Amino acid sequence: MPVESFYIDFARASFGDEVAVPAGRILAAIDGRGLPEPVNWIGGPGGAAANRVPWETVKKRYSFVDKFVALRQRVHAPGDLDRFDYWLHTYQYMRAMAELGCARGELDAKAEAIAAEKDSSKQQALARAALSLRDRLSRLWEQAIALQLSAVDTPGEMGTIDNLERHSRANMHFLTAHDDLLAKALGAPLPKEIELAKTYAGASRIIVPTVRTQVKAGESMRLKIIVLDNERPSTSALYWRPLGGGDYRKVGLKHIGRAAYEAKLPPASGSFEYYVVAQTSRTRLIWPATAPRMNQTVVVW
Repeated sequence: MPVESFYIDFARASFGDEVAVPAGRILAAIDGRGLPEPVNWIGGPGGAAANRVPWETVKKRYSFVDKFVALRQRVHAPGDLDRFDYWLHTYQYMRAMAELGCARGELDAKAEAIAAEKDSSKQQALARAALSLRDRLSRLWEQAIALQLSAVDTPGEMGTIDNLERHSRANMHFLTAHDDLLAKALGAPLPKEIELAKTYAGASRIIVPTVRTQVKAGESMRLKIIVLDNERPSTSALYWRPLGGGDYRKVGLKHIGRAAYEAKLPPASGSFEYYVVAQTSRTRLIWPATAPRMNQTVVVW
């Protein structure tokens, strides 16, 4: 099948003419069996997999990610860049999960050596050496979660985050499986530094989990909106107008809890377009990326 032609066409429509051919060829090369699988079905879907193969060997399979990164500077239109970054962050997340698996495999081997050692002083030395690797597990986990959050747009994609946290981290104890062994060998609790950070350090962005494209006449459209940042925005609003032109009207976002907001529009009498803006201490966020030149449209029927 002409898979390369298909992906070049896809890349042209998604990312623009400037990168259509090289991006399409990268996507074609990883189609099907060419795409690595850093997670597997392990007691449930999407289990993070430990890998005893060294990362220096495994990372060669992810060379396509660096090739994709190199194309980013050639993507310019806001919509093209937004779509490009969705795939870029998705592939970077996959690579981070693969590196995480290799780090866990290396830690498994060190834990086996500690358990097999009978001399307590040697056990302690081995455990001290393993601590830096245990800390690396936490840092790689934070990196993977931040990258996945950079690509999350829908409730289904939020399920990936939920699955990582509840299945891999909580149920499979992917990060903490050897903590008791290390603490016992060290003769002291593990340092606080190895714990996961409790503040969000990823990219700030607006997420509209369910994008409505049509409403019934007279319906007051409600939107759930997530402003992803490490603090609440100072201002946030939805701007809407009749489809195709006219003056914008403004609706403030109502804070529901944590990073979740809601906007409710008046009863719809005709098709309209809208965009969302939020100002954080770090940046001014806008959704969709093409707004206000090209807004989200809603057809009334």
